[in-house]
Amino acid sequence: AHRLSTVMNADSIAVVYDGRIVEQGTHQELSQISNGHFANLLALQELTSKQLDTCDSMAIPSFPSRKRSMSDTSDSSARANTERGDYLTGIDNKKGTDGEVVKDILTVNLETIGKTELRGLNRDGLLDGKQSVMNRLWRLQMSDWPYLLVGLTGAICQGICEPVIGMLFGLMLSGFYSAEDKIREKSDQVALLFVLLAFAMFFAVLAKWPFGAASSSFYKRVRMMFFKSMLCQDIAFHDTVPPGVLSAQLSHDLSLIARAHDHATCTKFSIMGNVAGMLIILLFFSWRMSLVLLVVCPMIAGTGLLTKAWWKKNAGTEAEELEASLVSEAVSSTRTVTALQMQDFINSLYTDALKKPEKDIIRETYITSANSGFSNVITMFCYGLIFSIGAYLKKDDHVTTTQMFVCVFVIMFAAPSIGRQSVNLPDELAAEVAAARMFRLIDLVPPIDSSSSNGLKPPSCKGDLELRGVTFAYPTRPDVPIFKDYSVRVEPGKTLALVGESGGGKSTVISLLERFYDPQAGHVLLDGVDIRDLNVKWLRDQMGLVSQEPVLFAASIMDNIRHGKSGATDQEVIAAAKAANAHMFVEGFPEKYETQVGERGIQLSGGQKQRIAIARAVIKDPTILMLDEATSALDSESERIVQAALDNLMKAKTRTTIMVAHRLSTVKNADSIAVIYDGRIVE
Repeated sequence: AHRLSTVMNADSIAVVYDGRIVEQGTHQELSQISNGHFANLLALQELTSKQLDTCDSMAIPSFPSRKRSMSDTSDSSARANTERGDYLTGIDNKKGTDGEVVKDILTVNLETIGKTELRGLNRDGLLDGKQSVMNRLWRLQMSDWPYLLVGLTGAICQGICEPVIGMLFGLMLSGFYSAEDKIREKSDQVALLFVLLAFAMFFAVLAKWPFGAASSSFYKRVRMMFFKSMLCQDIAFHDTVPPGVLSAQLSHDLSLIARAHDHATCTKFSIMGNVAGMLIILLFFSWRMSLVLLVVCPMIAGTGLLTKAWWKKNAGTEAEELEASLVSEAVSSTRTVTALQMQDFINSLYTDALKKPEKDIIRETYITSANSGFSNVITMFCYGLIFSIGAYLKKDDHVTTTQMFVCVFVIMFAAPSIGRQSVNLPDELAAEVAAARMFRLIDLVPPIDSSSSNGLKPPSCKGDLELRGVTFAYPTRPDVPIFKDYSVRVEPGKTLALVGESGGGKSTVISLLERFYDPQAGHVLLDGVDIRDLNVKWLRDQMGLVSQEPVLFAASIMDNIRHGKSGATDQEVIAAAKAANAHMFVEGFPEKYETQVGERGIQLSGGQKQRIAIARAVIKDPTILMLDEATSALDSESERIVQAALDNLMKAKTRTTIMVAHRLSTVKNADSIAVIYDGRIVE
């Protein structure tokens, strides 16, 4: 425990310091030790035995009973609950809008969904049509048109090489039927042509490199456009989108687009070159054989396409997704699994989850093997048919030996190549939907746009804050109002403390002041100006926020503090750390200010993270300071240090301060304390 009032009836209390027990006994015994560790902790919490007895005898006022709702859990937890699974409910309730389709577009796995469902996503014109989406991709890539031209030319040349190889084999074989004094001469000619073809194929493949370079540059631009738009969206947007959806779009959707846009384009041009080269060679050598072979060619090429639809349908199954989810949950919750001795239960769940994938793999192997065998039968049958008809035409002198061999070998090389390349063509419909939903976010202009230059930018800020007649409900729960005709004001340079039970709307005040949300009615004013008329970036530059759970980035301590002020010098960072009581512990690290804090600051303790967050607010030097339960999650010693840092921050400059607190000892010096209950100020 951190709060000592919760352990006063324990049979034994052990005080742990620096990895060892320094005191142990009952509450009464330890509290009587002069200058003891436990006694000092009690003093820090302003909790003596006498005060505890007083607390027990205090009359607690009873508020009118009311039905508990989602908002009663706390502002932050209410949002957390609605952000994930329940956000879809709010969207579905928007009758006559595109809510349902938006839900599908954001959450569907485009790599496994069927074509019927994909087409369903395009109903009502909510996604751009195929032509406009794909055209837009090409328009974005047109700045690199020289590279694209070289690459596509190389793809065509590579396709032409396939029938040319067949032609050379036909010429080589027919050369052995020539007069003996001509065999060596014809063989040398064909050999030279093979060498020239080898160089042509090398440069054809090499020419695709500029296409790849242009595509890489293009997808970098698309990624930056998507990421920039994602960061500029308002908080209401992120409340309605699960956290993994956008990151999945950034990786998986772009991969789908890359395969269907670049790879498919190169493959299509290669197939075009293959078909064109094959037709030209066939018609040049024998139009009769061409007619026969053009009937047989689709049969040979089509054998490679038989399994494509089946493979697409079974690319990823629900059972495999369940398996992956189970593994992820078991690993991430390994402490709970171990504590509850649930290993055997989890193993049984995993075994059951593997049964369907096992059956699918067996079925998949059977179908693949049967299809492969059937394809070979069809191919060999076609080859036999070609040779048989060729021999008949040769017998009647309709074709020469050279013509027959060339035509046959051209088909034998070109047709299977067309089939193989067609199999590797990705599903463009999924890529079109992926591109459409990426452009949907890129084009989305948020109601509260932090990247916009619009809005007033006053030359100075006094810090006069007021909420006037505000009515507000979170977008994810529009039917659960947080505020109804709510009004509160804090004068410049004064401190207002907001206290009350969880879910009353304390943290919501800060969210409205930072303009994370706009109220449905009423006004939020800064220096008498509605903040909706102010530039969003300028508004937030005037404010510094220290929350209950500070967020640090996976960078050095120096960089995390510097995020508060772009371009801050090392001396300014160190000065801010000293003001936040962070300098001493930072200097204790081997790498000092270059110490990496880890993801979300995992390498630091709660008190250390909080002091880094305070230093970030100090270096920003805001006119308005907002403290959202900044010490509620800390132990007594850390709370004392952090509170001292906050006091220094508030005294260093005359600034307007909004404090949200549960521990009333932290707000005793506030100029005004507002008790909030059920979305209104009761005292």
